[in-house]
Amino acid sequence: MHAGPSVGRPRRPDDDKRRQEVTATAHVDAAPGRKSQVAEAAQHFLRNKRTEWREYRRQVTEFELGRYLPVL
Repeated sequence: MHAGPSVGRPRRPDDDKRRQEVTATAHVDAAPGRKSQVAEAAQHFLRNKRTEWREYRRQVTEFELGRYLPVL
């Protein structure tokens, strides 16, 4: 007997992508030695993003110069 449409949230366009990400993550978790490589890559990525953010924060925009420089 067919139960009819499933009850729950409506299907989203990105559901398949999320399912693929979960599947990929499961494969990484299952592979011996890969967990440390993934953690190392994540640390490298975060270190680069923090450096990038520090460099970005040092910039002064035209808006900031026009707005705050006359006050000084």
